[in-house]
Amino acid sequence: WAAGIGYWKSNKKEDEFFTMSLYPVLRFTAFRSPKTDVFFEYTVAGPTYISKTVIDNEKTGRKFTFYDAMGMGIFTGKKKNLNAGLRIAHFSNGNIFPQNDGVKVPLTFSFGYVLK
Repeated sequence: WAAGIGYWKSNKKEDEFFTMSLYPVLRFTAFRSPKTDVFFEYTVAGPTYISKTVIDNEKTGRKFTFYDAMGMGIFTGKKKNLNAGLRIAHFSNGNIFPQNDGVKVPLTFSFGYVLK
């Protein structure tokens, strides 16, 4: 499981909004070494709060939505507790509300620290 807080600015109208998510992460480790692991990951249907319901004049639905993402990254450091990754993502309410235009996030870069 993971949690995320994001600040975003849209491309067209530069609308600013933020998200708070809690989501499951399915991770496949493609390479392991004593100091670094390389992985691929997939996240699906993470419950999310989104601060705006209209972004670039498109109705995204209500402030409850879901987070889906695919990406890759590394764990490194003495205890492999430092993390960096690249993801593509999408926020959508999964058609549980009439409006569901969704928000596409073409690329994100993340840093993290694992509490062990």
